[in-house]
Amino acid sequence: MRVANPFHQCGVASLKLYQALEPETWGKLMGRVNGANFAALYGGTVALGYRGVTLPKGHTWESYVNFLLKTLSKEMRQVYLKKFQSSLTYWTKNGGALKSSS
Repeated sequence: MRVANPFHQCGVASLKLYQALEPETWGKLMGRVNGANFAALYGGTVALGYRGVTLPKGHTWESYVNFLLKTLSKEMRQVYLKKFQSSLTYWTKNGGALKSSS
């Protein structure tokens, strides 16, 4: 029986169903996907910001992102900066992004 795609953002809530309804599949998933058990325990909770990420007092979204980036190792920070740049380039080139002058 299939309950949901566990790798889709909506599927995280269904991970508990895999544990109960498909224990063999759950066992394989645990062995293959790092963080599957963590997601089953805490996914969809305020512990992971579910439905409630708010901007901390005194921050803009940009300053908050920069603050969070500074908490990462250099290597991981570069990974995220590359992802942000890729996204910015895509949306600027293909549409959907507002011009800086807007």
